[in-house]
Amino acid sequence: MIVPIRTRKPAAFTMTELLVVITIIAMLVASLFPVFNAARRRGLRTTCLSNERQVGMALLQYTTEYDDHLFSPNGYTGWSHDAAYPFIKDVRAFRCPEDPTEDEDLSTLHASWDGIAYVNSYAINSNTFNESLGECDEPSRTVLLFEASNRTETFMENHRYAHGSSGGNGGRSLYCPTVTETGCKPFEETGPDWPLYATGKIGGRAVNGLIAATPRHLEGANYVAADGHAVWLRPEAVSGGDNQPTGGSECGQDDPAPVCAAKPAAAGTANTTYTLTFSIR
Repeated sequence: MIVPIRTRKPAAFTMTELLVVITIIAMLVASLFPVFNAARRRGLRTTCLSNERQVGMALLQYTTEYDDHLFSPNGYTGWSHDAAYPFIKDVRAFRCPEDPTEDEDLSTLHASWDGIAYVNSYAINSNTFNESLGECDEPSRTVLLFEASNRTETFMENHRYAHGSSGGNGGRSLYCPTVTETGCKPFEETGPDWPLYATGKIGGRAVNGLIAATPRHLEGANYVAADGHAVWLRPEAVSGGDNQPTGGSECGQDDPAPVCAAKPAAAGTANTTYTLTFSIR
């Protein structure tokens, strides 16, 4: 007698087992999201660093044609379109991909204006204005450019001063309507149009409140030094304030000693506490 061979059917997954598998996969994907996001932001930071270095090199090209002097503005405006833009001729180089600022239609600012004001994500160290590179004690440790928000430039259009080229010394706001002996008079409120430092609190200083809540790039921001090299730094690695007085190059930020000046001053280039300083001495 032939006995039929019975084959056992494979058991199917139960609903509980499927839910467990789906839950494990979801947990793995969720744990990888921060990794992917951090990798994406590092890529954007690198793009921003490259753009800012390109702008910095354009400024240094400008100095070679003007007796080694950095830009000398009329007020605190003009460095980007008068000094840097002619050597780049591309407004995209002035924009950081993580800057939330948007381009502006000039007709919304003034009825008789036309054209576009493009985002400019960078600001210049105002302590370098009209200074010779030879007068910078240590260009590799002196800030030339840093990151800012809420800035737009018209570059080549007629109304190029729509918002101006931002400049600041790390210890005052980028736009200062009332200057006192100790710096800028604090603003009563900070509207969305005020230019902001996108660096975090440089050296722990709040810059009159006109500073982004967090640094632009993963707890830090990009800088270009006066020798042309670009670097990402945490805010505590940078000293901001007025230039050090003569003989004060060893002073720390906000050092109250008389030789270090009574008002906020950047640590001098001889001070090794910081990687970069807004002081040229």
